[in-house]
Amino acid sequence: MSIHVTPHENGWQVLSGNAKKAFRVVKTQKEAIDIAREVAINQKTDIKIHNKQGRVREGRNFSK
Repeated sequence: MSIHVTPHENGWQVLSGNAKKAFRVVKTQKEAIDIAREVAINQKTDIKIHNKQGRVREGRNFSK
């Protein structure tokens, strides 16, 4: 299950998989990426980083 960093009306959100509710909402994309990275490392999964339009712009794998 991937961790996603996506735009939110109050900044950026961190979502797990296809969850409807954000795990965390923060002001900057960098903050959201840092949180997602820690979760992905702990869960040995990957993160998908979305741009402001909601499209995936980058992926990082922490499954090892």
